[in-house]
Amino acid sequence: MPNPPHAGQVNPALLERLGRIAYHWAYVERLEADFLAFLLQANPAFLHVVSQNVSGSTITGWLRTLSLVRFTDAQTHDGLRILFGRIDDARAARNALVHGLWRPGSEPRTATVTTIKVDRAEIVKWELVTLDDLDSQIGEIGEIYGELIALGSQLGFHQAPQRQP
Repeated sequence: MPNPPHAGQVNPALLERLGRIAYHWAYVERLEADFLAFLLQANPAFLHVVSQNVSGSTITGWLRTLSLVRFTDAQTHDGLRILFGRIDDARAARNALVHGLWRPGSEPRTATVTTIKVDRAEIVKWELVTLDDLDSQIGEIGEIYGELIALGSQLGFHQAPQRQP
């Protein structure tokens, strides 16, 4: 099987970070599915079957709607609205990177990536990506994950792992 263009030419540190973005995002998606199961009072294992067969934006949309019904406090609504907005933004950035086509950048330790974003004038474009860009995305995903963990611990849909003695 032939290699795709530029195989082996993109800086390995960039690709390692791209893998970390995908890896970390899977945990955000899992917590969203757990939150959805909690809101629906459904079996998380059964809901996992559903959540793996719809888009992440659909799940976040369901969470938005169900949260408005389930929680009555305006402060809670505002906090969740902000969190869901951050999730949408991080998902769009993640998808653009993960589904883009990568080639070596013009500078060392950079890459040029085709990104597709329907919410801009130039839907398909090549963007320069740096290690700092990817590290920033990893950090944002980590913050979102932390917020979902805290929310899950507070509401009871996620239990922090027990430390071994």
